[in-house]
Amino acid sequence: MKKIRLLIILLTGGVICANAQDTQVTKPLYENITEMGFLAGPMTNSRPAPFTISNISSFRVTPNFYAGAGVGIEFIEESYLPLFLDLRYFFRDEKFSPFVSFQSGYNIALSSKSNIYPWYSYPEYALSSSYIPYPYPYYGEYNPAGGFFINPQVGFKNMFNEHLGFIFSIGYRYQQMNYNEEESDDNLRIEYNRLSIKLGFIFN
Repeated sequence: MKKIRLLIILLTGGVICANAQDTQVTKPLYENITEMGFLAGPMTNSRPAPFTISNISSFRVTPNFYAGAGVGIEFIEESYLPLFLDLRYFFRDEKFSPFVSFQSGYNIALSSKSNIYPWYSYPEYALSSSYIPYPYPYYGEYNPAGGFFINPQVGFKNMFNEHLGFIFSIGYRYQQMNYNEEESDDNLRIEYNRLSIKLGFIFN
């Protein structure tokens, strides 16, 4: 009789534990973000709103903080392959949540040649979104060498279900682009200050 009672208690306890585990909601350890958008600047630029697209894979570090890495394609003055670190903090553990993020990395040049136009060199463009620091270069053909960038952002996500959602962000993009001139061995650096506007999908 005692053995039967003990068996019933064990079975009842196992059922309760199983039900508790089934009703417990666990946060995803991994998320993937695919987003696209523009790096907006003044209309006076040769490319006022170059296109950008990227894919980010992140892992959960804390309940609301994710860290990961991304890769993409961008068309600024030339074509570039950005490789970057992505840090992202969500303020709510809910379907809708605002967030802040920070991206930093390096743009690898995919183009082999680029012409630098002289109007970029004028001092009155020093506060423009595309700026060449002194000393000013001469017009000529340069080899793009890529450069460092940072991109702090604010935005929000809205999950359609447990595994799929929409994401939107707006931020500030600072980009350095380096160029080499073969004949004179001159090095050139262009600084970009742009407004990043991106939207996409988040997958858990």
